[in-house]
Amino acid sequence: MSTLPPSASSLFNITQNGEILVPASGYSSKQADQTYKLAITVEEEPGGASCTGLVNINVLPVYFVNFTKKSYSASIRENTGPMALVTTVTANGVNVRYEIIDQSPTTSSFQINEVTGEIRTTYNLDLDFLDKRSPSSVQLQVRAYDPIHQVNATTLVNITVLEANDIPPFCTPAVFVDTVPETTPIGYKFFNLNCNKDQKKQTLSYKIITNANSLYKFRLQNGEFQVNNTITYDSAEMASVNFQYFASINVTDSSTVPSLSTIVNIYITVTPVNQYAPVCHPPYQFPVKMMSPIDTAVGTVNATDRDWKFNNVQFKIIGGNPDPPLFDIGRRTGIIYLLNNLEYEQLRTFNLEIQIVDLNQDIEPDPKNQKTGSCTIIVYVQDTSPVCNPWYYIKTICSTYSPESQVITLYCTSTNASVSYEIIGGNTNEQFSMRGSTIFTQNAFTYYTPGVVDPTSFELLVRVTVDTAPELSATATVLVQVAYCTTTTTTTTTATTTRTTRIVTVMEYYWAPEPWFVAVMTVTGALLIVVLTLLIWKCFKRSSLCRQPPVKEAKPILQIKSSDLKGLSDMQGDSPPKPDDLLMKKLSMPSLNQQSTKFDGKAEDPVTGQQYLYSSSTGERRWM
Repeated sequence: MSTLPPSASSLFNITQNGEILVPASGYSSKQADQTYKLAITVEEEPGGASCTGLVNINVLPVYFVNFTKKSYSASIRENTGPMALVTTVTANGVNVRYEIIDQSPTTSSFQINEVTGEIRTTYNLDLDFLDKRSPSSVQLQVRAYDPIHQVNATTLVNITVLEANDIPPFCTPAVFVDTVPETTPIGYKFFNLNCNKDQKKQTLSYKIITNANSLYKFRLQNGEFQVNNTITYDSAEMASVNFQYFASINVTDSSTVPSLSTIVNIYITVTPVNQYAPVCHPPYQFPVKMMSPIDTAVGTVNATDRDWKFNNVQFKIIGGNPDPPLFDIGRRTGIIYLLNNLEYEQLRTFNLEIQIVDLNQDIEPDPKNQKTGSCTIIVYVQDTSPVCNPWYYIKTICSTYSPESQVITLYCTSTNASVSYEIIGGNTNEQFSMRGSTIFTQNAFTYYTPGVVDPTSFELLVRVTVDTAPELSATATVLVQVAYCTTTTTTTTTATTTRTTRIVTVMEYYWAPEPWFVAVMTVTGALLIVVLTLLIWKCFKRSSLCRQPPVKEAKPILQIKSSDLKGLSDMQGDSPPKPDDLLMKKLSMPSLNQQSTKFDGKAEDPVTGQQYLYSSSTGERRWM
């Protein structure tokens, strides 16, 4: 029987036949390259003779390379770019290096790090442009080797290139713009939406995205974009967005990763259509006071139109207006105005028929498509003038009435309004005052024997005015008779008078010539004034008052001959003659020459204005 020492029993085994066995798992790198000394004991039988011997075992290192897996499988999506990590292979050994031993166009798409075993793409893989360098499935044969100890191992790496979703759906139309009237029916088809997929196995989903204005207005049915609900032009919300509906369709390829989508924008502009006729609304009755002045606003006709722009209507009175007309209406405002006084009208109720026409409710003004409405407005006249019962009062009082004594109370009323009172005449010496509707004495009456200072009869005029309409007033008369007495006695007599209607006709005559006659007379008068002016100017011109005074230096015009100058020079010697000497000589010449001279012309001196005769042959002149 052979046995091993306890320290070696974990590394070696010995059989009964004396065979020393190594462990089945081999030795680790730490256990290799070491010497183990084994003391082996051999016994014949238990308790018999035995002997012990030493055995030295040297464990020599063994160099090998092996992969941790028999084969590898990996996948990578296209378009991940160059140097994208695919997988990593691992082999056991010392100084292990890695290489791809199957070099072909398909395997050139990948490369391996000889130290780490990382397999990466050489360039970007795109299956949409598939060629020999970009296959969808590649099998690589990878070898791991120990360049020092010349050991190696091989394995297979199967790589699958997965198709990536990198192109969103392409749809036609990409953008849709259209214009439709607001009467477009439900179900109206705008267009068919056609979208192309990046991959055949993709599934496209569609979703309509709307805003507040276009919510539930459209639908997508079997690829057709349709009207889903009534579209309208007539709203302030549509006016705020320039009468345009906006929606979009989101198309998504939801069955692939990553999920890509496309947006198709849709713009639908709505044009107006005149659909509704204008309608009147209460009130339909308006009161007007009888004494209202001209141009008083009676009331406003309330009319609406559901077409945008809302209430864009005009008004016209087509019936019920007297001739000449009493009322007019603002074409755009609907305000009824008073054109004349009502106090002479016998009618107290007027039924005015108002026509209402809408304006510019179509995309272009179309008078043929205008819609009209009408309503009857009742205008009734209110006579709010004050009425007194009676209008004339007679009151007799004693002269001994003390101040602040009540004399009489007037009874005047007005329709739905209060009245005020004021004494406006007949109150001599301010003997009476008015408080409310009652007349009081204000001062004591003064009497002297045998006469009186204060009058014994006062005819008071009391103006009664409507508080809400000061222009409405009336006058009541109160006759107060003062009786001289020593004791105070009061006698009241009320005279009731009946007011009768008196018609006063005032005739005014005036001459209204025709316009042509006025024009002729004006022109004739102007010409007459011009002629008179010329005549007066001519008369003044001929009178001496209008002539210019003669100049002092002016001398009578005389003809001086050269012979006169010669004779004068002989008389004076060599000195030149003076003009005065020539004149004196001329005047002293005998008149015999003048008598023999024949004057055949007549002219006027420009200096003195006097006329003279002249001879055209000798040049001599003679004053007339």
